[in-house]
Amino acid sequence: MKKLLPIILAVLLAGCAGQAQLAKKTAFSVGADPSEVKVSNIGHGFFETDYNAIIDGQKYNCTAIGGNVMTFGIIVAPQCVPLHHGKRLASNSCNAMLRAAGRC
Repeated sequence: MKKLLPIILAVLLAGCAGQAQLAKKTAFSVGADPSEVKVSNIGHGFFETDYNAIIDGQKYNCTAIGGNVMTFGIIVAPQCVPLHHGKRLASNSCNAMLRAAGRC
């Protein structure tokens, strides 16, 4: 059992997405160059990864399915919502999630 412990720990630690992988997937999702995406405040949940991204000076709250031990670090379909510092968004930029949150 003592011999398996380092292997188990290595697998668990390798299963989380890092900044570079999140930046690459986010850039692909929004159509930007990966070098233009800065990722911070990464939080790994049970099935999702939440983080902040800055793209061309605009701040976003992002959520990606995966990126944790349960998904072996694989990230699928990041979704990002621009931050507007508490201001309501224009009605043409609203989606169902933003309307439900009362942000439109």
